[in-house]
Amino acid sequence: MQGYPGRPRTLAVLLGVHDAQLHKGIADWAREHEWEIDTGLMSPAPLPSVHDWDGVLATVYRAEVAEWLRHLRCPAVRMLQARPLDEEWLLRAVPKVDCDYEAIGAAGAEHLLALGQPHFAFYRRHRGADAKAMERGFRAVMREAGRPAAVLDFLGDHPDVHPDHAVPREFRLGWLQRRLAEMRGPLAVMAEDDRFALDVMYAARRMRLRVPEDIAILGVDDKYPLLEVSEVAISSIDTNLRGVGYAAAALLARIVEGEPPPERPLLVPRNRVMARMSTATYAGTHRLANEALRHVRQNFRSPDLTSEGVAKLLRITPFGLQKILQREIGITLSQEILRLRMEEAVRLLMDSSLKLDSIAHDVGFGSGRNFARAFKKACGVTPQHWRASLEMPDGGCSTVAARGG
Repeated sequence: MQGYPGRPRTLAVLLGVHDAQLHKGIADWAREHEWEIDTGLMSPAPLPSVHDWDGVLATVYRAEVAEWLRHLRCPAVRMLQARPLDEEWLLRAVPKVDCDYEAIGAAGAEHLLALGQPHFAFYRRHRGADAKAMERGFRAVMREAGRPAAVLDFLGDHPDVHPDHAVPREFRLGWLQRRLAEMRGPLAVMAEDDRFALDVMYAARRMRLRVPEDIAILGVDDKYPLLEVSEVAISSIDTNLRGVGYAAAALLARIVEGEPPPERPLLVPRNRVMARMSTATYAGTHRLANEALRHVRQNFRSPDLTSEGVAKLLRITPFGLQKILQREIGITLSQEILRLRMEEAVRLLMDSSLKLDSIAHDVGFGSGRNFARAFKKACGVTPQHWRASLEMPDGGCSTVAARGG
């Protein structure tokens, strides 16, 4: 596409908090379509009144940004939920691209249900539409599974605290310890954000709760450098912020070319659940089910692992073990082995340049042919085609995760 005579199209980027994946999505789209990016707005300098951009991508992190976007002379697309919350209603005329928070909450519930913990909770720190949608998706899946889920609502318990004001750390952790002590275990908790998953981890440590045996913890956003401070690796849901940035840039370009803005926010599908040690357990009520699933989750990369071998190790018939697992969690051991191998294969397809034979060996499929056959049966395309689809913003990961389990 050609811009004004003598220069290519230019978009400006204004992010309240720099997120590498969000920016990567924008940069990937701009590079592929030969647009230039003005990053001058990413400093805290005053917002300019005069500009020569073709469009603006922004996250709203203060009232001045909301007012500025409303009066821009060029098209603008905003990303994610507005902060402070009071500014969201001002921006109804500015199109938005966002994560599918309700689906993220549902994915978190499905992941935790597979752990077998008898008690569940959702930790909500904010009152925004994003957190509420996440809680709604989480509770809907729990309700359908017949499992009650508590809500640890910090602001609900502290109505005098402003939702966008910082809260002293010891105050937060003390409240979390009291709320967790009121609940029966074993417990599985999904937090609306990785920062708050860390709070749950620290509160659990002070209470001398074992993670994941006594309390399993799941975060959201997969900000792995942040999570590295935890002594136990925390599982998290990749919300696909790269996809949000990519889709927002594409939408902005279409609006610049004359397409009318969408009336409703565009929701980008989430990526996968990044399962780590904080949810690497099964805590059901049957000893043999616990031991079988724990063994499988520790050894799924071995190509020699079979449901028959696990049954022999536990001194029970394969049929007897299958009956126990069907009654306890509604799956067979073979299904669980396949799910774990597929999750790890998806991670390696996304995060490495390993050849398919190497991935097949690493995750326990034995050969590239076996891996390709299982992958295509699970998600309808070959691993090569799926890896190529990662250039698109949604990536298709959620489809793989759902079918692979």
